[in-house]
Amino acid sequence: MAPSGGLILCEDGGGDGAGGLSRGEQLVGLTPDGDLFPFAETKIVIPNGRPIGGRTGDQRRLEWAGATFTADGKWLFANTGPWNRGSFGAAETRRNG
Repeated sequence: MAPSGGLILCEDGGGDGAGGLSRGEQLVGLTPDGDLFPFAETKIVIPNGRPIGGRTGDQRRLEWAGATFTADGKWLFANTGPWNRGSFGAAETRRNG
């Protein structure tokens, strides 16, 4: 919940752009009056041969998760996936990479 009483929603994309919202993975704001607005969308494409954090390629499908404000409302933290790898992925995915 934002200090203003609105919410930040972690949206899983796939939409058609209705209401001015884009179709990618995004953070969406919801005002106390019930209005939705796009807040942030992943638009990162990392060139091959120049990895960042071990990643290259199209990052636009990374899923937003865990959006939360600090107790004083000054900072918003959000995370991105994919969550299908590593310790948090399904057991079969961890075994098969």
